[in-house]
Amino acid sequence: MKIGIDARTLVKNRVGMGVYTHEIIKQLNYLDKENEYYIYSNKEIALDFELNNNFHKCSSKFKIGTIWLYFILPIKLKKE
Repeated sequence: MKIGIDARTLVKNRVGMGVYTHEIIKQLNYLDKENEYYIYSNKEIALDFELNNNFHKCSSKFKIGTIWLYFILPIKLKKE
């Protein structure tokens, strides 16, 4: 199964949702070797661990996160 994750909160100085998203990805990376995960963000994705081969970072620099979420991300999702 292909699973997409909104990782806009995964910046270097994480708080709240960023910490939560980081821990979810970390645990899925440890536990799940079968599903394909696509991590989407409009910024550089900051992780402090190595991702397995079934995880794919999909980031593109775009300053306004809301516009990226509603217009750029749907195009990327259709392509993949």
